[in-house]
Amino acid sequence: QIDLLLEYKDSNLVIDYKSSKKYSLKHQKQVGYYRKAIANITGKRTDGMIIYLTNEGISLLNLK
Repeated sequence: QIDLLLEYKDSNLVIDYKSSKKYSLKHQKQVGYYRKAIANITGKRTDGMIIYLTNEGISLLNLK
């Protein structure tokens, strides 16, 4: 399920939180499915972001 969906006037942003980068490609595919579904529902450009919360710190991965 989507962790956070930000809806703007002309676009959307899907955010997914993860605690490990171990399955990064799988995470990117998952967010890609979310993006496609939301774009189809709303008709708006939908970007994605994965926020990794790990022992090493916080890192962001933007998906467009």
